[in-house]
Amino acid sequence: MDVLSDMGRVLYNLQNYTGALQYLDKALRIDPSHVYALEWKGVILYEIGHYREALPFFNKALELNPSIYDLNRYNTLDNKGLALMKLQDYTDALSTFNSAISAQNYIDTAHYHKALLLTTLGFHDHNVQDLNIALQEVDKALKFGGGADNVKEQGLKTLLIQLVESDIK
Repeated sequence: MDVLSDMGRVLYNLQNYTGALQYLDKALRIDPSHVYALEWKGVILYEIGHYREALPFFNKALELNPSIYDLNRYNTLDNKGLALMKLQDYTDALSTFNSAISAQNYIDTAHYHKALLLTTLGFHDHNVQDLNIALQEVDKALKFGGGADNVKEQGLKTLLIQLVESDIK
C-alpha cells in the first residue's frame, strides 16, 4: 500500500496526475484510512483545479492524523487552506492557516499563504489593518524560509509596503 501511494507521489512529481490518482485510488481501496494517500489525492485534486473535491480528502487525513505537531498534518492544513482560498471561503481559509501555523510556527509556507490571503482581503476591503498583519506574516515567512519562495515573499513584502504607505488609495 505504501508502494502504491509512493508511486502516486512519483507520478505527481512527473505531473502525470491521472496516473497518480489511479495509484492513490488503488491504495485507498486497500486502506481507506491511509493518511498519506488521502493527503496526496487532495493535493492532486487541488493541482488540477478540483478544489471542492480536494477538501474531503484533506479533512479525512486531518481527522485520522490528530497529532498537532506532525509535519504531514501541517502540510495538509496548509493545502486545505489553499483550496479554501481558491473557493473564496476566506474565513475558513484564515482559520486553517492559523491552525497550520499553530502546529508548526517555524515553517514559512503557511505564513506566506496567510499573508497572501490577508493581502487579498485588505486590498479588496481597503483595510490597512489586514495589510499590516499580512506584512507581519510575510516577515515571518522570510525569517523562517529559504530557497525559491524568497523571491515571491520579497515581492509580496514590497507590494504590502507600497499599499500600506499609500493607505490603499
